[in-house]
Amino acid sequence: MKKRIIDFLLVLNMVVCMAGFGVQKAYAGSVPHNGNAAGPASIDDEATVFYNTSLYEEEWYIEALKAGTLSTGTNGRFEYFIRKLQKGKKVTIAFIGGSVTEGGGVLDPAQSYGDQFIASLREKYPKAKIEYVNAGVGGTSSAIGALRYDRDVTKKCSKTPDLVVVEFSVNDQEDPTNGRAYESLIRQILETDDETAVVQMFAVFKSRWNTEDLYKPVGNLYGTPMVSVKDGTAAAFEAGYLNNELYFSDDYHPTALGHKIMADTLMNLVNEVDDAVAAGTATKSIAPVPATYFYSPDFLNMKLVSSNDSNGAKVTKGSFSQTDTQVHALVRNGEVTFPYNWSHDVSSNEPFVLEVTCKNILFDYKRSISDEYGKAEIYVDGELVAVLDGYKSDAWNNSYIELVYDSQEVAKHKLEIRMAEEDKDKKFTILGIAYSDKKMTYTQDPIVLEYTTGSEDTASYN
Repeated sequence: MKKRIIDFLLVLNMVVCMAGFGVQKAYAGSVPHNGNAAGPASIDDEATVFYNTSLYEEEWYIEALKAGTLSTGTNGRFEYFIRKLQKGKKVTIAFIGGSVTEGGGVLDPAQSYGDQFIASLREKYPKAKIEYVNAGVGGTSSAIGALRYDRDVTKKCSKTPDLVVVEFSVNDQEDPTNGRAYESLIRQILETDDETAVVQMFAVFKSRWNTEDLYKPVGNLYGTPMVSVKDGTAAAFEAGYLNNELYFSDDYHPTALGHKIMADTLMNLVNEVDDAVAAGTATKSIAPVPATYFYSPDFLNMKLVSSNDSNGAKVTKGSFSQTDTQVHALVRNGEVTFPYNWSHDVSSNEPFVLEVTCKNILFDYKRSISDEYGKAEIYVDGELVAVLDGYKSDAWNNSYIELVYDSQEVAKHKLEIRMAEEDKDKKFTILGIAYSDKKMTYTQDPIVLEYTTGSEDTASYN
C-alpha cells in the first residue's frame, strides 16, 4: 500500500512538472528581467482526481496536515479574517518571503503554495472576493523583507491586507539582525491595522533545517497562527510515505507536491478555525499588540532609500551614477526586484554619500558571478565598518544585506561607500539602503530569559 502511494506520487510529480516543461525551466534563482512567467500547468484527469480526492482519504496525509498546524493563534485576528470569508466580503491576502514563496522548485508559479492556497480558499468561499499579492523574492531574508514590505505589499494591495503569510524560516541562516528584523516585520504588520492577521509559515530544507525554533517564541508572544511542514511531514518521512524525491526538487525548494502540502497545511488551519467560528467557540475579540518584545523590534517601519526616492535622506551618488539592469527579476512576472539602484562607474572613484538621522542602517547590495565586480568599503561617520565583495563564485545577481550601523539612539550619521583601492576599476551595485529613525519604547518580555537559558537543545542565535 505504502509503495503504491509513493509510486503514484512520483508519477503525479512528473505529470505536474511535464505539464509546463515546454514553457519554462524549474527555477531557484534569477531569470532575465524580460522573461515571461508560464501559464497555469495543466494536470491530467487522473492526477486531478488524486489531488482532490484520494490524497485527502489517506490517514497519514490528514495527520501530516494536523501535525503541521502548530497553533491556530490567540490574538483573535485570524478568526476575524475567517468571518469575513464566511460572509462573502472582499479580502486582501499577501505573502512575503523568499524563493519558496516566489514559487521556487516548480515549473509554473501557479503551482506555488501561495497560489494553490488561494485556489483552495476561492473554492471553499466562492462568494468571497479575494485579492492576492505575492511578494516572494528569491534569496532574500527577513531583513530585506522588512525594508521592502511597504513597497512590495502595502503599495501593491488595494487596501490594508486582511491576512499576511510570512515565510522566511529557510532564508535567515545569515540574518545580520539576529531575529530582530523578523520580529519587527511581524509587529509592523500587526500594528499597522488591528484587523490584519499574520500567519507564520515554516518551510524546510532537505537537510531538515529551518529557523522555526527561533521564531516560534515570536509567534507565541504575538499570538499569531503558525504552520510548519517540517513538523507536519516528519512522521510521513519516518514511515516512508514521503521521501526526498517526492518532496524536494533540490536541496532547498519543494516540488509541486511539496508546495501542495504547504498549501493544504494552511487550509487545515483555515478549516480548524472555520469550524470553531461556525460552532461559536472561537474568540470574538482582538487582543492588543503586546507592549513587550522577544528579540526586539528595532527595525520597525524601515525607510527604503533608492535612486528614485531619497525618503528623507540626503544622497550624493558620486561615481555610483549608473543603473545596473542585470539584477534579480521575479519569475512570475519578470519584474526587476531593485530597479532603482546605484552602480559604480569604473571611470571614477568618487564616494557615494548618504546623510540621514537614524538609529540603524541596512545595506542591500548585489552579488555577481562575474569577476568584473569587486569590493567596496563602507564607512559610517568616517570609520570603516565593513568591506563588502560584490563578487561571489556561486552568486546569481542576488541581493545580500548587511547591518552596517546599529544603535538604540537616533542621531545624524554619514554613510560613505567607496571602491577598495585595488578594485577602483571594478563594478559594485548598491540595490537599496534602509534606515529606522524611531526610538523604541517597548520592553523585553520576561519569557526571553527563560527561553534563552533553558534546555541545551533550545535553538539560539550565535
